[in-house]
Amino acid sequence: MESFAERLRRLRILADLTQEELAEKLGVSSQAVSKWETDKSLPDLSVIVPMANLFHISTDELLGNVRRREDWEEQWQLALRDGGEAAALKVAQKAAEELPQDWIFRNREACGEYCAAQSTRDEAEKNRLLLSAEAHFRSMLRDWPQSDNTASMLVQVLVGLERRQEAAELAERLPGRERLLLQVLQGEALEEQKRRVLSFSAMDFVSCLCTLSRSFAALELAETILREAPWDRGDRVDLLTSVCWKRAVLHCEAGDGDKAMAALQEIPGILSDLEAPEEPLFPSAEPPYLLRLTEERPASEHWKTAAEALALPKQLDPLREREDFQALLRELKSHC
Repeated sequence: MESFAERLRRLRILADLTQEELAEKLGVSSQAVSKWETDKSLPDLSVIVPMANLFHISTDELLGNVRRREDWEEQWQLALRDGGEAAALKVAQKAAEELPQDWIFRNREACGEYCAAQSTRDEAEKNRLLLSAEAHFRSMLRDWPQSDNTASMLVQVLVGLERRQEAAELAERLPGRERLLLQVLQGEALEEQKRRVLSFSAMDFVSCLCTLSRSFAALELAETILREAPWDRGDRVDLLTSVCWKRAVLHCEAGDGDKAMAALQEIPGILSDLEAPEEPLFPSAEPPYLLRLTEERPASEHWKTAAEALALPKQLDPLREREDFQALLRELKSHC
C-alpha cells in the first residue's frame, strides 16, 4: 500500500514542483516537506486542505483514505442496521481513530456518545459519555472552527452536564441562538426568554400591520399588541408612532382632516415616554447572555424619525397648510 510519503512525492513530481516550491506555496519550510517525503513526520491538519487543493484532489485521495473510508462507511451502515446505535457508535469510534481528518466519522462518534448518554439510566456512565462527547466536539471545533453544527451540539452536551452558563455563552454566538438559549435556560430566566422570543415574533407581525394595513381595525389590533406585549421601549415607541401616522393617512384618504390631525397629535405624548425613567423589561436581574432585541438609540433619534415621517410627500398633503400641522412639525423638530 502506498504510504503518505510516497504519495506526496508522486503528486509533487506530477505537479512539476520542487520541494522548495511546494514549501513556498504551502507556507512551510522546505525541511518540513523533506521530512514528510521521507516519512519522518506528517503535516498538520491545517496544511492538508491547501495541499489537496494545490494538487486538485480530495483530502481523502491525498491521505489515501478513499477505499478505506468506503469500507468504514459500509461497516457503519451495517452496524446501524443490524445492531442499532450502540453498534454504530463502536464502528464510528474506530473509524474516527483511523481517519482523524474525516469530519463525518468524528461527528458520528461525538453525536453517538451524546445520544447514548441520553438513553442510559446510569448517572456515572451518562457523565462519562457526556464528558467524552464534549472532548470530541471541542477537538472538532479546533480543527473546523466554522462548524456551527458542531458548536450547537456542544451547547446541548454542556446543558446535559449542567454547565448552563458555558452553554449560554456559546449559544449567543450561533445562528438560531434563541432556540439554543431556550434549551439552556431554566426557571425564571427561561420564562423571561420565552416572553422575549414571543415579543420578537410579535414585532414582525406588528411591523407588517403598520406597513401594509389598509383598515382601522388592523391598526387597533397592532396598538393593542404594542401596549400589552413586553417590548423594549424604543421599539414600542417607534411602532406606536407608526400606527398613529398610518391612521392619519387613512383619515386623509377618507377626507377627514380633523381626525387625521387628532391621530398625529398623539405622537408627542408617545415620544415623551422616552424621557421618563425606564422600568426594567423584566422584573428580575437580567443575565448578561440575554441580549436586548435592538441597540438603544438616543431619544432625539426617535423624535427625528417621527418628524421625517410627517415630512413625507403626498400621504399627508391635505394637512400641510393647517396651522396645527405646522405647529406639530415644529414641536417634533425641536426635540431632534
